[in-house]
Amino acid sequence: MSHFKNLILVRKNAILANIIWLLLASAISQGFTAASLLITARSLGPSLFGQFSACLALSRLTSIFFNLGMDTWLLRAGRTNETTFGLVIASILGIKTILGTVWLFSILFLSRFLDPATYPPVLLLVSAFTILGEATTTTISQGFNVLLKNKVTLKLSLISSTILFAGTLMIHLLLHSTPMHFMLARLLTGWMTVGLGLLWLMKISPLQVEPALLVPTLIQSFPFAISDALLIIYTQADIALVGILLDSKSAGLYSTASGLLRTAFIIPSAVFMVMTPIISQLGKQKDLPLFSKMAVKTFFALLVVGLTLWLLMRIGGPLFVRLTLQPKFAQAGAILAILSVILLFKSCSYALAAVIIATEQQAWRVVVQGVVAFTNLCLNIIVIPIYGITGASWVYVASEGLLLLGYVLVAVKGYLALRQSTAILAR
Repeated sequence: MSHFKNLILVRKNAILANIIWLLLASAISQGFTAASLLITARSLGPSLFGQFSACLALSRLTSIFFNLGMDTWLLRAGRTNETTFGLVIASILGIKTILGTVWLFSILFLSRFLDPATYPPVLLLVSAFTILGEATTTTISQGFNVLLKNKVTLKLSLISSTILFAGTLMIHLLLHSTPMHFMLARLLTGWMTVGLGLLWLMKISPLQVEPALLVPTLIQSFPFAISDALLIIYTQADIALVGILLDSKSAGLYSTASGLLRTAFIIPSAVFMVMTPIISQLGKQKDLPLFSKMAVKTFFALLVVGLTLWLLMRIGGPLFVRLTLQPKFAQAGAILAILSVILLFKSCSYALAAVIIATEQQAWRVVVQGVVAFTNLCLNIIVIPIYGITGASWVYVASEGLLLLGYVLVAVKGYLALRQSTAILAR
């Protein structure tokens, strides 16, 4: 019997094992990435690190042009048919390659209209190549996740993050470092990871591009594309706007705090990525009792995780910044203390997002994210010129709180719709 049709029978220890593998992979990747960023920040100082982080943020912000929510859509659709899995992955990679090439030329054109003191054109272009590589790696990693092969994800993360950390440390110790040196290290590491990941993935599931699947893939992932675009707006636009409306030094301080915060997202994110396909399959099979049990357990587990992460970051975050970075970064510690409550909001949002996706309420999720993204963008444009990065941090907190409230309403709506459809089938 097909692995995909037997998903509901996967033993609890197998699910737990994949959560652990994915958590370890995320922890290693994020841990080494955070360490690399700290070394980069310490080596460059706030202003030059601001150039580095602002270019990456702007590249991520515009990367939705070629990502189009396909990786998130894959979490829901990837397990539905074992025989077409390789075709779906290959289609996503093909679409990203084509649109990513167009996007790179767009970034080159955009650089002509930005302040070169914050967004040096060549650095921005190299950062765009770097983000394209990271986006490709994400698709490959999602493939391993869908196949419940997260032990492979762990190996890939361990190799790539170790190389990135070693390269960053060597640049810091041996060179008169510039933002370009560190960006090139990320670029080379990222594309090496793509090559290695593709080799391993093709051993598990042969990849073959099917032109007939390209358009259906784009159509089916469209709601997720809008959702991801809105998500990127209220998680990356603040750094880009700080760089545009203030200066590179402010961008460096703010991105240091927000970067450390996002490192802690690894735990709720790992649970979300493993549990979303599981809960989605339960929703498709209309198994309401088991669906409810899994959804409730996921929510309360992530609630505890969120509370713990919030307290640890609130107490230890500012101290960590003082101990690891130059005194010039002291303000980043204060910003991190403000942002720490987002870890609680985000953990709960991940659990609710799994229910929303599983109950096919993605359209309403997009509505909520649209309201949050619009509010976030407007507030940042108004607040940042007046209150600087402190104002930007409070806007970020308010945005995540508003998102959580909206997710609660949509998740409840989805559950009630599933219960109603299950009751109809039972008659």
